[in-house]
Amino acid sequence: MNYKYVVSLNNISSDYIGNKDLSDYVLYISLPLTCIKNSNGGIKITSDKYDFSFTAIDSNAKYIHIKNSGKDINDLLLNDGIIVNRNIFSKLNLRIGDTLVFDNKLEYKVVGVSDEYINYGVYINRDKLSFDLGFKNSMYSVIYSTDQIYDNYNNSDNRINNVLNINDIKKNASKGVEKLNVSFVFISFFCFIYVIYYYGIYFKYYCFRK
Repeated sequence: MNYKYVVSLNNISSDYIGNKDLSDYVLYISLPLTCIKNSNGGIKITSDKYDFSFTAIDSNAKYIHIKNSGKDINDLLLNDGIIVNRNIFSKLNLRIGDTLVFDNKLEYKVVGVSDEYINYGVYINRDKLSFDLGFKNSMYSVIYSTDQIYDNYNNSDNRINNVLNINDIKKNASKGVEKLNVSFVFISFFCFIYVIYYYGIYFKYYCFRK
C-alpha cells in the first residue's frame, strides 16, 4: 500500500479529479448473485442470497494489487472476467471457468482467485463493468492517490465527500495505542495496590483470629 490519500466522492463520476499518473480510480458497487453456470453448461441456482461486493479497477493499477499466493494477478482482468476471493471460491464450490450471473443479466467468467477471505469480494476491470452497467465512460467512486492536491483539503470541490490522509490515520492510531498503554499501566498499578490492600486486611484478620 503506497497511496497516501483515499478520496470518496458524493456520486459516481467519469470526470477525473487530480493527477491520473498519481492515482487509481476505483468503482465500488454491490450486485446480487442470480445463479452459477459451470464450465460444462449446467446451472446451479443458489438457495441463499448473496450480495457480491465489486471492486472495479484498471488492470494497470498502481496501488491496488490482487494477490494469489503472493503473486500479482491484476493482469487477469484483461480477460474481461472476474477474480473472486477464496471465501467465495470455497463456499460456492467454484472452479476456474465457471460463470456467475448477477442481477439476472450480467455474466462473468471466473478467471482467478485472490488470497482475500473477507465477505464476497470480487475484482473486475473498471471499463468492463462501467460499460456493462450502461455508462458511456469508465466510472469511479473512490480515488487512491499520492497527489498532493489532497493535502490539507478544504472542501472546495463539491464532488468530493471526504479525504482520508493515511499518514494522519497512522499517527492517530499510534497515539491511541500510547494512551491505551498508559491506561494499562495505571490500571495495573491500581490493581496491584488493591491486591496488597485486600491481602493486608485478610492477613490482619487471620492473625487477629489466631
